[in-house]
Amino acid sequence: MPTSRRANIHSLPDHILRDIFSSLTFASDESRHYTPAILSHVSSHWRAVALDASVLWTFVVVTFQNAADQIERAKTALSRSKDRPIDLHVDVRDPEWDWESSEDQRQTSSVLVVDILQELGQSHPRWRSLTVLTDTWAPMHIFLAYSTMFTSLPMLEELSLNRCNAFAGLPDAPDPVPSNPVELFGGNAVLPRLQHVTLAGTHVDYSCTGFDGLLSLDLRHQAPAVSPTISQLRQLLHACPGLKSLSLVALNPPSEGTDQDDGPAVSLAHLTHLTMGWWFVEDAVRLLNVLQLPVVENLVLEDIAPTLLQHDYVAHDSTAILAALVQMGNRPYNPAAPSSFPSHLRRLTITGLLLDPAVFSRFIPFLANLEELELKSVQADLVQAMGHFNENAGVYEVGSASVILRVP
Repeated sequence: MPTSRRANIHSLPDHILRDIFSSLTFASDESRHYTPAILSHVSSHWRAVALDASVLWTFVVVTFQNAADQIERAKTALSRSKDRPIDLHVDVRDPEWDWESSEDQRQTSSVLVVDILQELGQSHPRWRSLTVLTDTWAPMHIFLAYSTMFTSLPMLEELSLNRCNAFAGLPDAPDPVPSNPVELFGGNAVLPRLQHVTLAGTHVDYSCTGFDGLLSLDLRHQAPAVSPTISQLRQLLHACPGLKSLSLVALNPPSEGTDQDDGPAVSLAHLTHLTMGWWFVEDAVRLLNVLQLPVVENLVLEDIAPTLLQHDYVAHDSTAILAALVQMGNRPYNPAAPSSFPSHLRRLTITGLLLDPAVFSRFIPFLANLEELELKSVQADLVQAMGHFNENAGVYEVGSASVILRVP
């Protein structure tokens, strides 16, 4: 093809360039972070197009390393994104923290959180999603305390606050978290669009979260001092009757007495996906007793101790979880929320559970509509209790369901 007839990207109309830039930018979170700046340095023409396309600058990131420079870049992105909703990602995890020294010795992340919020906090009415990652309690606690000034977040749809230390959720782990929880966003913030929430190891006052109408909720790695009580969990779930996905992983709800544990179950008439993970199966049973699950189709059960503790792990029998699941289907009939759980499950994933094979084999018939059973890191005799091996398909089968076996 003659040179004069070759397509020249520099001759494309600006609106076509903007579409190309958007496709490149939104390919991944990483590309959203770096691509706009790269495109704006190719040529003066591309720079003009990129700077005019405010949507390219809506992913605002600040991480621990070179934080001062990143804060300046974040402020630039805020300006270039104009009035558009933004996705703010704050990661103040310190790569030099050794996980063994006292958390109180690491103050840098806490100071950084203050700097970030002082510089970027005024943009909170534009936050569409907010992610905060810390490795120790102090910077997260500072964020929570600072958040009480953000009483209206009209654009916020997704919130993810993660203290990334699963071991802090061990029931007997020493933890320097202060005793008094913090009211997130002041406890009565206006959050009209909030639909998706993840809280990991965060010291939130669960009696006044302001959450209402969530579609997904993920609570995990909560030490007793941080975990919601059973009554607070009921209150939270009652406020979100439209939940479609719920994850309760390594919660350690403090004891409030048997009256609280024996209260009425909360019916989640739209919940289709449930993930349960635990250090001790007794905690999982307590949490299951809170739930009424008329339409759950996808259930994930995991003993997290084998994965996290590895060689230091002493196996604990989790068979009680099977009895709890069957008992859920034997509760008094409620016409407003009829439940045939667990018979309507279509997919069941079991990871790291030590189960009595005989009890497991009696549990299988309750799964009348099961299509897929995935087993990860379970004992060999559990497989033998499941059914027969279909040589043609190359899989074990339980009724009409196929079994996927995963080994460590």
